[in-house]
Amino acid sequence: MTGPTLPTTVRRAHQPLRNAWAAHVGPRAPGGVVLAVSGGPDSRAMLEMCAHLPDDDRAPLIVAAVDHKSHPASTQAAHDVARRAQALGFAAAVLHADEDGRGLGEAAWRAARYRLLTAHARAHGAATVVVAHHRDDVAEGFLLDLLGWGGGPGGAAMAAVRPLGPGVALCRPFLSLPRATLRAALEAQGVTDVFVDPADEAGDNRRAQARRLLQHWAAETGAALSDRCADRAFLRRDDEDALRAWAASAVARTVHTGEVVLRMAPDVPAAARVALWRRALQAEMAARPSTDPRRGAPTLAACAAAAAAGESGKVFQFSGLDAFLQAPHTVSMRVRVPVPPPDAGG
Repeated sequence: MTGPTLPTTVRRAHQPLRNAWAAHVGPRAPGGVVLAVSGGPDSRAMLEMCAHLPDDDRAPLIVAAVDHKSHPASTQAAHDVARRAQALGFAAAVLHADEDGRGLGEAAWRAARYRLLTAHARAHGAATVVVAHHRDDVAEGFLLDLLGWGGGPGGAAMAAVRPLGPGVALCRPFLSLPRATLRAALEAQGVTDVFVDPADEAGDNRRAQARRLLQHWAAETGAALSDRCADRAFLRRDDEDALRAWAASAVARTVHTGEVVLRMAPDVPAAARVALWRRALQAEMAARPSTDPRRGAPTLAACAAAAAAGESGKVFQFSGLDAFLQAPHTVSMRVRVPVPPPDAGG
C-alpha cells in the first residue's frame, strides 16, 4: 500500500521508522500483524507510516483501537482511529473493554488491552501485535522503577519482543527511537488531529509525572537524563535476559496436580542463588494474570532469599498464590483455594 509518492521531507522523516519496522516486524510478517493504535501521536505516527510502506515490507495489517472506557472521550478516540485506518485502506476494529475503566489503574488497563489485542490477533490468524513504544518510554520506565511507581523489573527496558500468549507475540520495533523521531514523522505530514489523553495532559498518572520530572531535571542540570536512563535500562534488560535464561536452565520445573514444583540444581554458585530464585519465582507469577510480581516485591525477595539459603517449612503468600518451601532448594507454588464461609446453619 505505497499510495501516492510522498514528498522528500516526509520520506526522510519516515525513514527511521521504516528501517526499524523492516528490522523488527519484517521477519515476523508471514503470520500477519495487528497494529495497536490508541490515536495518540506515537501510535498515529506508526499508522501513517505503515500506510506508505513498500509492499515487500508490509505484512497483512489489521488495525485495532482499544476503548478502555476510561473517560468520556475514549470511545470517540477509538472510533476516530478506526475511521482513519479504513480511510488509509486498512481493515480496522474497535475493541471494547468488558467493564467501565474509570477508576481502574494503569496495570488493569494494560492487562485488559493486551487480553483484547491477543484475542483479536488469534481471531484473524495474526502472530504479532505491534505497539509504538519508544526510547523515551524506556527512560520513563527506568525512573518509574526507581521511584517505586512501576516500570520493568529492576528498571529493565521493555523487551523488543515478548509472548502475549500461545502463538501471539508483542513487538515493539521503535524502542531505539526517541519520541521526537516519531513526532517528526507525524509533523512532516501535517497531521494534527491526534488524541491527547486527559490524564497525560494533566499529569494525573505516574508515567506523565515521571515524564515531567525528567524534563524538569534535564532543564535544571543540562544533562541528557532521558538518554542516561534509557541507556541504563537497556543494560539492565540485557542482564535480566541473561539471568532469566540461566534461571530457566538451573531451576527444574515439574507440574503435579494443583502445584508447580521448582528445584534448583545443587551446583549453582551460592552468590547467584538469590537472583536465580527471584527470576524463577517471577516467571511463575507472571504466568498467572491475577498475580503481579511488582506488587509482591518484598515477599518475593524474602522468599528467594529463604530458598537460596536452603530453608524449608516456610510459606510465602502472594496474591492468589502460595509458595511453600517444602525442602532445601525446593519450592512448591500452589494456587490458593478460597476458604468457604462457615455454614450458618451448622
